[in-house]
Amino acid sequence: CRSWAIEESGWTWLNKYKADFLKEAPVIIAVIGDPQKTGVDMFQKEGSAGYQLACAAAIQNMLLAAHALGLGGLWFTFFDKPQMRKILDISENKTPISLVCIGKPKSAMAAVPRKDVKEKTNYI
Repeated sequence: CRSWAIEESGWTWLNKYKADFLKEAPVIIAVIGDPQKTGVDMFQKEGSAGYQLACAAAIQNMLLAAHALGLGGLWFTFFDKPQMRKILDISENKTPISLVCIGKPKSAMAAVPRKDVKEKTNYI
């Protein structure tokens, strides 16, 4: 997966990206989307994205619930989709969206620097 991603993107920094933590995660949830259950957007010219957005909302809710329970979580998308399909026997009409890793954090989470809302808001 890493070689393919670097070749396609040119992002050599991916070589530094470690994924060994996946071996230690006590819970890994595979989020699989069903494009046929997306809703009316499947008929739009731009294509369907509703099922992907629904999966994203579900992932965010899982991460928020994990945090509320004092657990750590990670939304992980750097994986080989064909290999994931094979390992988990995912049919071709479904789409692997993400892996959600949940477990007890090894250390306290550092605060994430945030921009002031005024820097991120445009009023029209």
